[in-house]
Order: sequence, then structure tokens, then C-alpha cells
Amino acid sequence: MPTLRERTREALARTAPDEREAQRELATILGRAKRRDRTRARLLFALAPVAIAAGVVAVLVWRGRAPVAVSAPGGGIHLHLHVEGEPVDRDITLDLTTKGAQ
Repeated sequence: MPTLRERTREALARTAPDEREAQRELATILGRAKRRDRTRARLLFALAPVAIAAGVVAVLVWRGRAPVAVSAPGGGIHLHLHVEGEPVDRDITLDLTTKGAQ
């Protein structure tokens, strides 16, 4: 008659995956982790230009060298940057508009 210890070993042996199944499960788990990392990287690359532009405008305004005029005609943002001491034709104008219905 089998003992409790033998039955436990048999039950654990039946539930343990073989080598191929363990490798397959590990590959699945690692694939999910890589997809999450790629999604984060894509989001970072998508938001990086916006963050850089906002940082440049903030630094220029903070230093007092570029007065900024902001208006919202038709649902967009119009930024006009002028550096004191520079000619007017060197001003920078950014027009940001939204896509789709508001």
C-alpha cells in the first residue's frame, strides 16, 4: 500500500511540466514582458517631441528672453516667440491644431 509521501511525490510529478512545456511557458512570459517594454518605448518616443518643445518654451520664458503670446483661434494654439535684440523676421511661430471633432 502506497504511503502519503509516495502519493504526494506522484501527484507532484504529474503536475510538473516537462522540459519542452517549461521552455514554451517561459518564452510566453518573456514575450509578454518584451511587448510591454516596446509599448513604453513607443509612448516615450511619441511624447518626447512634445516634452522637448514645452521645455524649450519654458526655458526661454523663464529667462525672460522670449515673450510668448498664446491664443486659441478655432480650437488650436498659436505660439509666437520673439527673442529680444533679434530681428523680427527671426521670430518663431508655432500653430498647433487638434484633429477631429472637438
